[in-house]
Amino acid sequence: MFIDLDSYNIKITKMADGTYIGEELGPDTEVSMVDLQDKLKKRLIFLGPGGHIQDGGWLDSQTIVLAGMQEGNDGTSLVPVIFKYHIPTRTFFLYETQDTLNATAIMRAWRSQRLKNVAIR
Repeated sequence: MFIDLDSYNIKITKMADGTYIGEELGPDTEVSMVDLQDKLKKRLIFLGPGGHIQDGGWLDSQTIVLAGMQEGNDGTSLVPVIFKYHIPTRTFFLYETQDTLNATAIMRAWRSQRLKNVAIR
């Protein structure tokens, strides 16, 4: 299985010269889990324009973590969040932090690294 962080919101095209161009498709974000053995794709989370996921990974064989930002209670600021998803129980846990400066820098770096060979337009 793998976590699909980008295919919903970024269309990636391989150019004739071998480079990759990415086109952002809209303000919403979807993260899916793809099971290659069963050939199934399951939506884990969908966020409208008030939130986005920057990165994700596996804590263990049954637990996924997703890092991103979502609109805070005041409706104007973004709050760094971690979603932890336990696959067998289909349970989400949400963790928030107020350390916006460091969290934003880290998440941008993660996304840049993941898409380092893709020029985003």
